[in-house]
Amino acid sequence: MTDRQLKSFGVLIGILFLISTTMECFTMEGRDATGYYGFVALLLGWMNLNYLIIIWFANPLFLISLVMYFTREDLKLSLILSVVSSILAFSFFLIDAEVLINEAGHYKTVDRYLLGYWLWLFSHIWLFIMTLIRLKRQQKTTQS
Repeated sequence: MTDRQLKSFGVLIGILFLISTTMECFTMEGRDATGYYGFVALLLGWMNLNYLIIIWFANPLFLISLVMYFTREDLKLSLILSVVSSILAFSFFLIDAEVLINEAGHYKTVDRYLLGYWLWLFSHIWLFIMTLIRLKRQQKTTQS
């Protein structure tokens, strides 16, 4: 795989992440999570003053890792950040998440994950895989 192709995959990963922000992520207790599109979760997820704030950090870790993927600054650090962001993103699926639903501080439990969440998760995992491939390729060229 050429360097140009690897960068093209990075662009696709970024586009996938952006597409995930335009879709609904989950439903809460059987009703649609009106207004809980990926963009809202990205911007306001840090306001969940419970364990979800840790999971929200998957977003900045992902973005930092994606920038490092393009700049080739430190692919090992990019790989570590992408692993951590993937684990955090997947952990949202594994827990019984209670999400802040309004400014009054009411929470509801997530009961179903929608396409926006799955695209968001897949973009994290795909970044990890492509960073690993790029790092292996870089190590091969330095050894030669």
